[in-house]
Amino acid sequence: MSNSIIRAIKQEIADALLADPYFATIPVLATVKNDVLNEIQAGQDHAHPVTVLVDWLSLHNTNPDTPGPWFSQGIFLVEIMENPALNLTGPDVDEVAENAANVLHLAMLESQNTAVVETITKADNDDLRRNVRQVRLTFPLGFQPRVLPALEEVTIYPLTQGSQSVTLACLTPGAALFFTLDGSYPSPRNPSASLYVSPFAVSSGQLLQARAWLAGYAAPQPATSQFQY
Repeated sequence: MSNSIIRAIKQEIADALLADPYFATIPVLATVKNDVLNEIQAGQDHAHPVTVLVDWLSLHNTNPDTPGPWFSQGIFLVEIMENPALNLTGPDVDEVAENAANVLHLAMLESQNTAVVETITKADNDDLRRNVRQVRLTFPLGFQPRVLPALEEVTIYPLTQGSQSVTLACLTPGAALFFTLDGSYPSPRNPSASLYVSPFAVSSGQLLQARAWLAGYAAPQPATSQFQY
């Protein structure tokens, strides 16, 4: 997932807050949390009583058909940090958090995306002795997984016991067949796997596994001989 996409979503969340008059005097920053904390710590006496940070927490793939490294949704945090020693007359951290959740909920509805404002979590007593509330959002990343056609299964012939010559076949044109004789996974990256080009000999006691591979296709599970040759 591109960092530019994450930054764009963080900025979209921050812009939704800044568009509301309630946040006209409250800093809303779409930036890296640690960078902001370092700046606040360096000049803590001059920090604003309440600061709102927008950051991302994690990326998830909720659809098993989505190929990596793509993600179908991201979890973003709006973190409200209050310095009690400085906040003598302004809105407290709970009020700001509730307003942030309400503003974002309405903004997401108006924009017709499916972002969900989930929870407000209390996370006090950070390193700077601040009161902290976290508003969590689940944000869609708009990726629709491609449905891949399935490869035909590999057939093994003959399926009988004893030392003999074995033939592999797959009905999908262009598929590459890889096989192993030690029971390991028949992957092109497996040093024990061989590319099938012609019938090959097997010995009694060997376990044959074979699988078809072709770019753009979803492969089935490896075919396994029913007997140990």
